[in-house]
Amino acid sequence: MFKLLIILFIISSTLFAQEWINISPLTDSNALVSGSFVSSEEGWVINRSYIAGREIYYTSNGGDNWDLTYCFSDEYDPITSIFMIDSLNGWLTLSDYHGYNNFFKTSDGGYAWEDMTDYFIDVEDISSYYFIDENIGFISTFVYSDSLPNLYKTLDGGYTWESIEVPLIYLLNDPVNYRITTFFFLNDSIGWAGCHFEWSCGNVLYTSDAGENWIAMDDSLFEVSAVQSITFRTELYGALLCFGCIFPYVLITTDNCLNYTMAPVPVYSYAVNFQNDSTIWIAVNQGQIYRSIDYGSTFDQEYQADSYIREIYFFNNIGYFFGSDNTLLRFTDQVEGNINNQIPNNDYSLNTFPNPFNPFLTINYSVPNASDVEISIFNTLGQKIKSFSQSHLKSGDYFINWNGKDNYDKKVSSGLYFVNLIVNDEFKINKKCILIK
Repeated sequence: MFKLLIILFIISSTLFAQEWINISPLTDSNALVSGSFVSSEEGWVINRSYIAGREIYYTSNGGDNWDLTYCFSDEYDPITSIFMIDSLNGWLTLSDYHGYNNFFKTSDGGYAWEDMTDYFIDVEDISSYYFIDENIGFISTFVYSDSLPNLYKTLDGGYTWESIEVPLIYLLNDPVNYRITTFFFLNDSIGWAGCHFEWSCGNVLYTSDAGENWIAMDDSLFEVSAVQSITFRTELYGALLCFGCIFPYVLITTDNCLNYTMAPVPVYSYAVNFQNDSTIWIAVNQGQIYRSIDYGSTFDQEYQADSYIREIYFFNNIGYFFGSDNTLLRFTDQVEGNINNQIPNNDYSLNTFPNPFNPFLTINYSVPNASDVEISIFNTLGQKIKSFSQSHLKSGDYFINWNGKDNYDKKVSSGLYFVNLIVNDEFKINKKCILIK
């Protein structure tokens, strides 16, 4: 009986340690809540619905109280985004159904806004924007007739812009029309840009010199779908949320996008963010909120919202989840996370060549410790069509050859395939290959 009481106490303590509260200040029950938090206490909220008002609300105590800081007049389009850099400096956009029309910036925490639209380039075609600080920022525009996005950088807070060269990305040796969908900077030098090709393929651009130069982490479009969200803890360790025509993924990298471990997501997803080194959160469009406490190896559902969630902010053990139907959830976890855990090293490798191939593909891989290994090959529907298993391998380098046939010895059709390295029943790395006949 005493042991049972102890178990019940531990379970109840864990449950009571977590708290979910809707703290939205908006009055419209259909509001699509969006916003920006710069700390666990300071945040701004807007209603980005096209039929919404144009108010901006601010909190200095984690959403316990809100102040109306500004309201645009009806002559403006609705507010569609707000991005605060710190307590004073930030940006917002007002837009109609066709794209960004008006850009404003604040330098006093949102109580006054300066119209910057006339300084921006190709404002109707802007697909994404990002500011590192109050002076350095980026806008990316996209025109379908061009083969590359137009990327511009400012050093003076948006008054002047310079064109920045972007790398070519190829599909089957042909350059493609792609757009930059999202930015993320770890500090004032190191950053990434997620890309999207019209066939729902994706890629990642990387910079280490504050966006003066960018490289594609794979010079061809890789197998994942369009990159929706990027977040990194260090220059090497990050997570990418991808979606598109195949199926959604969370990709975890420990070597700056050279290799990935892949965690499939149940349905279309909008946001990913770290709580600490080992804890990763994702939100999907049916209201489910998932958490991984093992560096993204597994995800478990933690909460079911009544609406879909589009944005996630985390500051140690306090998180904010923005969504539809007037949802702004504040999550508090009193249990200290594994903030000091070491980020895992990726000592596994997987390579395929030639690529494209016909008729044979060589698959090279390495394992750092004695392991049971399975090489699995999937089609774009997520169906396993071929597998190779090897037991009790010593640490070292290995290879196998695939002849383009499935487990029933039937030739597979031309197209895109995924090669997975699974070690001791745990997914490690994913690579693409293209069969051409």
